[in-house]
Amino acid sequence: MYDVVLIVAPVFGLIALGYGLARFGVLSEDAGKGLAEFVFSVAIPALLFRMMVTAQTPEGASPFALWGSYYAAAAVIWVL
Repeated sequence: MYDVVLIVAPVFGLIALGYGLARFGVLSEDAGKGLAEFVFSVAIPALLFRMMVTAQTPEGASPFALWGSYYAAAAVIWVL
């Protein structure tokens, strides 16, 4: 149980920090839009790419199948 708290607590801490900064006017609405654009355009794709590259594949499985499914899904989303 303690391990779960160690993993989840920083996430909720960042959420609370962001809420507090926005609530008390430290971050403007424009800053929030800029952060959201950065996260969705750069940070999440980079995180997904890193996770796919460092993923441990099962014995006998081809990593190219994983990469292909990732990039195929990304292409479909990009086209839509």
